Amino acid sequence: METLNSGSIFTWLIHLYNNIFNENITQQIHQAINTNVAWRVSELYLFIELAAQKNIIVSFEEDVENWAGICLSNTLIGYVWCKSPLLFITSQVAKLFESILDKCSYITYIEVSSIVSNELLIDYNPELIDRLGPNLYNKPVSVNDIWFDSIT
Repeated sequence: METLNSGSIFTWLIHLYNNIFNENITQQIHQAINTNVAWRVSELYLFIELAAQKNIIVSFEEDVENWAGICLSNTLIGYVWCKSPLLFITSQVAKLFESILDKCSYITYIEVSSIVSNELLIDYNPELIDRLGPNLYNKPVSVNDIWFDSIT
């Protein structure tokens, strides 16, 4: 039987807290990566066009950035990953995206309370390091953290 010391109990409590109060998005990231759709070729541009019809601006530098910022009335409300169909959007504007997600049902959609709140968890996985960078795993992170660590 394994003996627990104060360090391992503390680590276990942090892990428990993180899993209760933060959303683990590891599976959603893998789902987006493994989606079989021509995302970079055409479907990303369909998403941008559908968003524009709702006065939502999707902005990025093609072939430079991995993420496109999503703005409404000059306010950043989310990000869409340019490499795979993964969308982060704030809950305050989620209703605006319902019809877009109906037409683009292959998009993996993650709703957050704020793009700066540390409410997401990503399990360590070597496959994800090349895509998202090395600093995002096994701790609470925000959408901004994900964007910043993997922007290029």
